[in-house]
Amino acid sequence: MQSKCEHKVNLVVRFSDRSDISLSLPGNVTVLQLKKGVSVRAGLASKHIRLLFKGRILVDTTEIESLSSSKSETVFIHCAVSDTQNSVETQESQILAPALGFDRLIDIGFSAEEVSNLRSQFHSIRGRDEHNDPTRTAEEAWIDNPQRGETEPDEATSRDPNAEIVLGLCIGFFGGILVLFWIKEQDFFTRRQQLGIIVGMIINICYGLLRFLNS
Repeated sequence: MQSKCEHKVNLVVRFSDRSDISLSLPGNVTVLQLKKGVSVRAGLASKHIRLLFKGRILVDTTEIESLSSSKSETVFIHCAVSDTQNSVETQESQILAPALGFDRLIDIGFSAEEVSNLRSQFHSIRGRDEHNDPTRTAEEAWIDNPQRGETEPDEATSRDPNAEIVLGLCIGFFGGILVLFWIKEQDFFTRRQQLGIIVGMIINICYGLLRFLNS
C-alpha cells in the first residue's frame, strides 16, 4: 500500500493576477507547509496569505492528500494575498460561504471573466435576469443535473435542444481546452451540450489563430 509520503499530489496555486505555481508534493504535506513554500517561491514572505479550495479557506493542519479524490487529479487552490491581518480577516468573512452555481467552475480553472460571460449567456437563454437568481438556484440545478428540466417545466433550457447547443457553444468558446478534462462526463453534459462545446472550442481556436495571424 502506497504511503502518504510516496503519494504525490499535483497542485496548481492560482493568484488573482492569473499567475500560477504548479507543484507536485507528497500527500502528507500540510497546508501550513504549503503556504510557507508558496510564500518563498512567489516572493511573498512579507505578505499574509490564505489558501482557498472550493470557496473555503484551508486549515493549516489539513494534509493536501485530503483535497484530491484521485491520484491523477490536479487540485486547483486559490491564493489570497494581503498586507495586513485585518484585511485578510475581512476577506475570510466574505469567502467562507461556499461557491454556488457557475462560481464552482473557478475551482477547476475557469477565470472570473469566463464564469461571468457564461452566466450572462445562460440566463439570457433562460430569458431571465441573472440578478433574479441571487442564490444561484438555476445554475446549481443545471450543474448538478443538466436534464432536470425534463421533469420540471420551469427549466425550459433543458428541454430546448437549440438552447442546449448554444449553451455548449458558450462553454466551449469561453472555457477552451480546459473543458476537455470533463467533457466526457455523461452526468455533467448532455449529448447536445457536448456537441456545442466541441464546436465552441473549434471557434475559439480559429479565433485565436486569426488574431495571431493579424497581429
